[in-house]
Amino acid sequence: MQQSALVVPGMPPAHDSFWSAQMEGMLRASPAYFANRMLIGAKEAPYNGRFVISWHHLEWDALAMTGDNLCLIASRNSGKSLFWSMAFVLHFAWFHPDMATFIVSATSDMAATIMARISRQLDINPKLQALVPTGSRRKKWNTTNLVLANGHEIRVCGMGTKQRGFHPDLLIGDDILTDETAWSETVRKRQADYWHGAVTPMLNPGRQQIVVCTPQAQNDLIMGDLRINPEYNFKSYPAIKDGVALWPERLSLPYLGREKAKMGATRFSKEYLCLPVSDEASLFPMSLYAQPNVMQHDMVLGLPADYWRKRGCVLFMGVDFAMSSAVGADYTVIWTIGIDKNGVQWIVDINRSHGLPYNEQEALIMDLGYKYRPAVMLLESNQAQRIYGDELIRKTDLPIRKYTTGAEKHALDKGVPSLLLLLENAKLRIPRGDQKSRDLTDIWMEEMHNFTFLNGKVLSVGAHDDTVFAFWLANLAARGSTFSFSFGDAVLDASQTGDGIPEPYNPHAPAPDPNAVANPQYDPFGFGF
Repeated sequence: MQQSALVVPGMPPAHDSFWSAQMEGMLRASPAYFANRMLIGAKEAPYNGRFVISWHHLEWDALAMTGDNLCLIASRNSGKSLFWSMAFVLHFAWFHPDMATFIVSATSDMAATIMARISRQLDINPKLQALVPTGSRRKKWNTTNLVLANGHEIRVCGMGTKQRGFHPDLLIGDDILTDETAWSETVRKRQADYWHGAVTPMLNPGRQQIVVCTPQAQNDLIMGDLRINPEYNFKSYPAIKDGVALWPERLSLPYLGREKAKMGATRFSKEYLCLPVSDEASLFPMSLYAQPNVMQHDMVLGLPADYWRKRGCVLFMGVDFAMSSAVGADYTVIWTIGIDKNGVQWIVDINRSHGLPYNEQEALIMDLGYKYRPAVMLLESNQAQRIYGDELIRKTDLPIRKYTTGAEKHALDKGVPSLLLLLENAKLRIPRGDQKSRDLTDIWMEEMHNFTFLNGKVLSVGAHDDTVFAFWLANLAARGSTFSFSFGDAVLDASQTGDGIPEPYNPHAPAPDPNAVANPQYDPFGFGF
């Protein structure tokens, strides 16, 4: 189809062939320039009827024309939908007749809103009338589909909608996540399956896919998948970076400060800073690990038990089970700590396994139990998990103790939040001496960072928290009580623990004889094994 001549107010007339060629070249090369010259913006300031372009739109403009698959996370109100789902789509439609664009949003209602915005721009904008069909073809436009006068088709749908058989040349994912993404692993998995299994294969070979979104969780489709996928060019555009506003004309620093005061730090971090949990909102900010001696760059995970016992450490172990081997299920984590005579806690080993059946989990616990011979092994014992403790007690001479977790695991004084004192007092030592140690402790620190307060409750907004609960269980084993303790003076209250928790570790007691520990009857603290 012959493309209509461009007529833009304020520019030389179309019969000036030189300027017409220059104009067409600039409009073709730049969706941002196309939007600024050809599209109608809001009437109020700072738009005044124009499509206002900020510096980040110019960066998006350059990225768009590379043809790369893009994954962009951007602040609320950064103009991402207007740029990508209207300006870029109309630019693509203008210069690519007889092709097709597909836009996916989180819900059908959101997709319909995007289509309504495109339709209105076409209806009211005299510069775009060459794209508007006449007669019956115009009447066929609806909330999910329109075909332009040049044959370009635009379709929209919500996540989860069946759309097989349509093969677009441009695929836009515009805010494809929902609020439920933050709280539900099931929702996150369903979204990932739909995107990779139903949407991505629709795209014609060699064509471009662009996903632009505000992230909802550390392990959602965007942050946990596309961000690390080498097929996508990933970029982040928070509303504030290094104290500078992304779009000061629209999102000024004073405005953002008021939004933060209204929303709270946690929500503001997610919606405007593109961080599901900011350091300020986290129960365990990363600054805790910057204290002197906490990071041990000459130590590694997995040193033998004799190494620790010769240094006067007593070992304890916490085990958090995975009850499913399915993809996306939790991990089995076995966490081993050593406490020295000064009450300093050393992370001795972290074993994190996924997809292990029952017998392999049991064998792994036995192997690590005999390797380290901890004073106490505290095993989670909720519902079906109880069988692990029962069987290990029956089959082995390991110092197994079972513990049934409940609401107290989130309690300030005895649950996961109580671990904060250990970090604040710089009583923890974290091995970082090799890649394996760094990788495993990075996972743990990220899971710790995902704990926050929301609506007065402690919760994790990450996909997994298994390393955190194994760490907590190891600490319970060392403290000797789950209901009445402080870090400096642990007190036993085993009457409330069901199976019982061992006597608290005394950091001033003499170190056990490493040879005696190998004897299953050796009982240095009177645990009654």
